[in-house]
Amino acid sequence: MRTMAVLAVDIGTSTIKAAVIDLEKGLLSSHSEEVPLSRPEPLAAEHDPGTLLQRFKSVAARAVSVARAEI
Repeated sequence: MRTMAVLAVDIGTSTIKAAVIDLEKGLLSSHSEEVPLSRPEPLAAEHDPGTLLQRFKSVAARAVSVARAEI
């Protein structure tokens, strides 16, 4: 029987989180990583897009990998 699951991702100011949620079993796995924040001037904050993409790929891959072991 095939399991139906969803990958949820939260890209916040300081952390990227990913979770795999099975529609019947609930949370299967989650993973998070910190994201460096640059402050080039007062009251300004920036993220490097390349770093965001790399961290997104990393947390998503880790969450999916762990979830597959649970299915």
